[in-house]
Amino acid sequence: MPASRSRTDRWRQSLEQIQQRNGSIEITLARHVRKDHGSVISTPIKNLLWRVRVLALTDTEIVVEQPTVMGKEVPIHAGAELVAVMNIGQNQWMFHTRNTGPLSFQLNAARAVHAIRLTAPTKVERCQRRSFYRVSTVGLLLPIVRCASLMDVRTAIPAEEACRVHMERLIEEQIAGVIEEQGETIAGEATDIVRPEVGDAFDGALINIGGGGVGLLFDCDAPIMKDRKPRYWLEFDLTPISPAPLGVAAQLVHTRINSAQRVNAGFAFTF
Repeated sequence: MPASRSRTDRWRQSLEQIQQRNGSIEITLARHVRKDHGSVISTPIKNLLWRVRVLALTDTEIVVEQPTVMGKEVPIHAGAELVAVMNIGQNQWMFHTRNTGPLSFQLNAARAVHAIRLTAPTKVERCQRRSFYRVSTVGLLLPIVRCASLMDVRTAIPAEEACRVHMERLIEEQIAGVIEEQGETIAGEATDIVRPEVGDAFDGALINIGGGGVGLLFDCDAPIMKDRKPRYWLEFDLTPISPAPLGVAAQLVHTRINSAQRVNAGFAFTF
């Protein structure tokens, strides 16, 4: 039996190995589905992945750390439908799960951490190498990130500040009820107010994000592999979670070509 097929059938042993090695899985909120006159329609909600450590396993549950971003816990309410990603080497498997509630997990005699309980799957599905986020039953819609090399790093400072002010104004207006159905129109204006000096732009997909940087996925012929510029201007389209695209400066830290011949690139925020 091929190794990939064997691991798919023996997914519990793989999860146990991850837990024993103090490893992690990635989780994201499942895409919302609504019904329209009897037909099922998937809404275009973009997925953000959180890497969480596997703390314990039972026959029915997977206990993982509460996801955090920049030192703050990400609230996931009990009953939320989730998609989990399990990575072993260059292979990935995905499965549906659900948050059954929080708990305090005792790591040792002196330390306890906040955790959540996930329902254990009955099966997992191996991700296709040519497009790891497109599988038959478990789907992710990754946010698109617009990238361009920074010609003058100093010009990114006023651009970042203008983006921050613009974002705060939109959020205040949304809270006040001024903006209701105008999100798509306003979103396109976010970083057009002040823009840094950049080169030609190209697109990538956001695969993970943290307080210090992001991981992006590119096609193998993307300009990032040819130019190898040190710093880039990134624009994140996180609508409808965010009222407008977020523009930031970032430094290219590393690149890696995965088994699907696509480029994983790590960027660190330069602030």
